Amino acid sequence: MFPHRHAWAGLLVLAATLPAPAAEVNRYLPDDTEVVVFVNVRQLLDAPLIKKHALEQLRAALKENPEGEKFLNAVGLDPFRDIQSVTLAAPGSRAPDRVLLIVAGNFNLDRIHAVADGITRNDPDAVKVHRQGSLRIYESRGKKDGGTGFAAFIDRHTLLVSPAQETVVAAARGAGSQGPRVKKELQELIRQADPGQSLWFAALATSEVREVLKGNPQTATVAEKITSFTGAAALGDAVQVAIQIHATDAGSADEVRRLMEALKGFVQFAALSSKEYGPLFGDILDALTVSSRKNTVTIGGKVPGDLIERGLKKGKRP
Repeated sequence: MFPHRHAWAGLLVLAATLPAPAAEVNRYLPDDTEVVVFVNVRQLLDAPLIKKHALEQLRAALKENPEGEKFLNAVGLDPFRDIQSVTLAAPGSRAPDRVLLIVAGNFNLDRIHAVADGITRNDPDAVKVHRQGSLRIYESRGKKDGGTGFAAFIDRHTLLVSPAQETVVAAARGAGSQGPRVKKELQELIRQADPGQSLWFAALATSEVREVLKGNPQTATVAEKITSFTGAAALGDAVQVAIQIHATDAGSADEVRRLMEALKGFVQFAALSSKEYGPLFGDILDALTVSSRKNTVTIGGKVPGDLIERGLKKGKRP
């Protein structure tokens, strides 16, 4: 027999009170990672706002690059269907060559390797193959800027990409070790994230960040009091956004809150100078609130879809 309707109601209430699933610490994150940004590509592409205002433009942009579209067709990859998520990991702003992209999706490795082998035979300067044991690492060089990138498929669901070959190799090898390798403070921040969000990020307050804060008279007093940052955005018919600034204690958090409120007021005042965009920026800022609880300051709110649409229409004007 089916459960009584009151039993169903009880189960629904229980489900609503359960915590959201925690994000997992990606095992490919390099041990010196201090910043992580996760983009839920599948959720973004399914969001009503994206479907209504951006999906057709994204598809059109792909078709404007016939060479790229031909390559994707050859390897059997549809980015609008086969890419699930992209995770960016970085050790800090001063080490751009150690940035790593972890792409989760569905990849036809037989076709990809076959196409890559054909390219290396016909144009060895375009793509080179390096081998580290059973790992095939592809090196590509941009024809216009000469920039170099390295990529390796760990399996049919995981692609690693970085400007540096050693970053890809280290991530692939390190994934076999026991447990996450990143700092425990960052692990805790990551596990607080909701993997169902369109986007989330977690970052430690690095020495570079503190130097920037110290260099500004308005933020110099809180530079040593901020420990980390987290944030998330969820796209649906509207955009729900929340950014958290974590401080050393409640008193420091209150100081950061007052600073953020003053900054918000300054931006609102500055927006008045623009007759075209000022009212729009003002409405968006009005939708955001600044609050503090214990040692965390939160800047967030819900930006209605009509405000997003107004901004997009303005941006399309010649």
